[in-house]
Amino acid sequence: MSNEENTDLLLGLGLSLNQARIYLAILKLEKTTVGQVAQFSKVRREDVYRIMPSLEKMGLIEKLMGKPAVFRATPISDALSFLVAEEKAKSDDRLKGMRTRVQKLSLKDWKQPILGEDSIYILIAEKKAILAKTSELIRNSKKRSR
Repeated sequence: MSNEENTDLLLGLGLSLNQARIYLAILKLEKTTVGQVAQFSKVRREDVYRIMPSLEKMGLIEKLMGKPAVFRATPISDALSFLVAEEKAKSDDRLKGMRTRVQKLSLKDWKQPILGEDSIYILIAEKKAILAKTSELIRNSKKRSR
């Protein structure tokens, strides 16, 4: 696989472009310094210094103490598991927030006009909207039959 393909795959896992380039450089170089990473990844040295702590926090790289500091990548299977777990946690948080908002909105008393006889036909273009309208019609028919 080419370096560009690997970069694209890492972008799909939530890394920024420079994070992906730096991580791939460290993977290829094994134990390396910031200067070597900057040269190999073609990311400015200042940016490498700025991004390294975020990669450490994600669990993608480890900093080996010494002068100069040396970095190495964590095993790729562990790193990918960390990325997936992090994205799952973010997704769970977003869903929890959305459910809370839906609950708050559904508690409000929404005034919606009742369709008159002049509104016999409705043009619905999207599949989701069709399903929502069908559900609404079924609910309304159950209410009327009671």
